[in-house]
Amino acid sequence: MTGDAVNIAARLQQSAAPGEILVSERTRQASRLAFLFGPAREVTVKGKVQPLCVFPLEAARSGRLRELPPFVGRQRDLEQLQLLLECTCEDQRPCYHSLIGPTDSGKTRLLSAFKALERWHSLALEQRDPLSGARLLRKLLIGSTRFAMLHPLTLIEVVRLGQEALTLAEQAGDKDEIWRLRVALSFGLLINQDSGLFEAQALQEITSLLFTNTLMKPVSGTAEECTYLEAVRNLIVQAVDYFEQRGGQVALSEALDALGGLDLLLGNRKSLSSPAMRRLSLPALPTEEYIDAINAAAYTNLLLGQLQQVIDLDKTACSRARTELPQPYLSRTLSALAIAAFLSGQWEEIDALLPLLQATHEQISSDVERSAHLGDTYACTLFVSQAREATAKWEHLATLLHSLLPETSRFVTDLSILEAMQQDDPQLMPVEGFRRDYLHPLYLLGFYSEHGLSAPPALLTEAEQIQSEADSPLLALYLAIAQALATNDLVALARAIDEAEAAGHLPHAARMRLILAQRSGDRQQLERARPLLERLGDRRALRRLAEIEAHLHGALSAQDAN
Repeated sequence: MTGDAVNIAARLQQSAAPGEILVSERTRQASRLAFLFGPAREVTVKGKVQPLCVFPLEAARSGRLRELPPFVGRQRDLEQLQLLLECTCEDQRPCYHSLIGPTDSGKTRLLSAFKALERWHSLALEQRDPLSGARLLRKLLIGSTRFAMLHPLTLIEVVRLGQEALTLAEQAGDKDEIWRLRVALSFGLLINQDSGLFEAQALQEITSLLFTNTLMKPVSGTAEECTYLEAVRNLIVQAVDYFEQRGGQVALSEALDALGGLDLLLGNRKSLSSPAMRRLSLPALPTEEYIDAINAAAYTNLLLGQLQQVIDLDKTACSRARTELPQPYLSRTLSALAIAAFLSGQWEEIDALLPLLQATHEQISSDVERSAHLGDTYACTLFVSQAREATAKWEHLATLLHSLLPETSRFVTDLSILEAMQQDDPQLMPVEGFRRDYLHPLYLLGFYSEHGLSAPPALLTEAEQIQSEADSPLLALYLAIAQALATNDLVALARAIDEAEAAGHLPHAARMRLILAQRSGDRQQLERARPLLERLGDRRALRRLAEIEAHLHGALSAQDAN
């Protein structure tokens, strides 16, 4: 027998005192109704970066169990069961249970839907229920666009699936399903926002699918009257109104999520937070949809630069991880919390997050999609370890990050950036291929600025374009500093640093005060930066502070001598 579980068991056996039995959190959850365990404690074991939370076995419980223990490590099986239930026709007849078959723990829900659709297509034409087919196609559209990070559908693929799904929904005469499919198709536009296809034939076809069908009259607002995305947004607003009247909470949450994504893409900053907050207020959302609503609210606050709101919201979610919210769903939640904590200088929150991060990664390690969502969390942990010059730790984290990001064309730039940051070498940074979101250029601008270098013109141009579209207070702070550095405008640089500090971006502001002191000779900037850098344990920045301080002192001494 091999594997992580066996290795952990062996390490715990070595760590236990004579006659003592130690178990992991997962084992305790699986057996807590049959056994009594002592208080939790942490043990350090070989092969793990963070200590493990363990429980000593005290005694076996007596008497008959009054409740069944929860499933442990069977989340995928439960999701498959949910899929089967959702595929059941309205009249409660079993629908394709024997054809879909079981799915083992190594398969994802998306693969289950593909398999179910394949079985559905294999039926004789008269045996195919059109509504079930439409629902399965919608699941594929949602799973391969809204929740996809590694291998999202292209617009052409979205059009192909959407055409078939809408045809089936119209055959079934199901108005609810048609509206849900329209929402699903809008996610195809959102996931392909940086593909350069918005003016291609595929975009025109998907827009046509959104606005026309044989069952319903075309909705008000067409692609000719306004831009494609504005027209789609108007349609999704109608979808929100429709599902509010119908009372479908999950469908309403999906529509609000699409609306928030379109507002982000269109730069509608004033209305950006409204859809996310409305989602959080919806009653009785399924767990995964509720956590996705938390994530949407967190990333919206992140875009708006409201770092403390992100931390407060996600800490509340993480505190419920062991009792109410399944850990595998929290991968994006952990990333939003880590980003906000890193940018705001609340690095102790990242330290506190590490046990939950490790436990979550262990549970989702076989799911490459969810594991990839942990990339930002591990990246922030890596940045903190580098700043503290914890060499062994950040080298391990860099290796782990490489394993999370597949070597595909979509992540070539990410891997190059990771290598440059790992080596702390701006010369290794890529000069093109930047992802069109506000976080990607933010990290890159910060990296160049904190090295006292002007950002490459292509990066500045790309960041300025993104900022003009998204109007992000978060990106604006880093862009203003980079622009001042590029022109060597020290007055503008000092002002931009003050604004970043006032907005709560304390580490970046403190590090940039070192650059300002170096360029201006103002030693007061060093004293303003020192307390925070010492509190954070940012040894790398403190070492640079000492070098700049010595240089300025030497220059002053030479001036006095002359």
